[in-house]
Amino acid sequence: MKKIFFIMIVLLIGFGVFFDKAYTEQNMPNVAWSKPTQIKTYIQPNHKYTEKMKRACHRWSVMTRDGIIFKYENTPANAQLKVVFVEKIPESFHMDSAVGLTRLTYTTGDNQFRNAEIIIADYSQYGKLTDDEVFTSMLHELGHAIGLGHSNNPKSIMYPTTQHVKTMEISKEDLNLLAQKYHWR
Repeated sequence: MKKIFFIMIVLLIGFGVFFDKAYTEQNMPNVAWSKPTQIKTYIQPNHKYTEKMKRACHRWSVMTRDGIIFKYENTPANAQLKVVFVEKIPESFHMDSAVGLTRLTYTTGDNQFRNAEIIIADYSQYGKLTDDEVFTSMLHELGHAIGLGHSNNPKSIMYPTTQHVKTMEISKEDLNLLAQKYHWR
């Protein structure tokens, strides 16, 4: 929180009317990446989920017909989107049942994302996640990272729980929302 406050003060002094704001998927504004085909992405290397996360990124690229493309970076310092893996979501986030979390920062005035961080857990409060649950969580959190909020459709990847993990997928509704957001039509 101190970091966000410091960034806000620096931006207020430096740019006047622009403010950095951070949010999680619970309060998603209408914000987009300025260059969605060039999202500089760092994925924690040498982890059992590294390649699975790259497959999830690729899936979003395919489903959006390359409207969203993740460009991999070797260091987090150069990345706009950072992905890390943890055993459990830290208690400090007050999200007991969460298996993934996305935090985003954007600047008001132009409503453009500045950076994002995705945290993917190995365990929920109910135990170790299955491979399907992990992959579904990755797709879901990437959906938030590219600007989607939660869906009421239990078959959508953006549905807020993994109860229906076997039937969840990137839906036409999700793709239509992205098309509106990024003016693909």
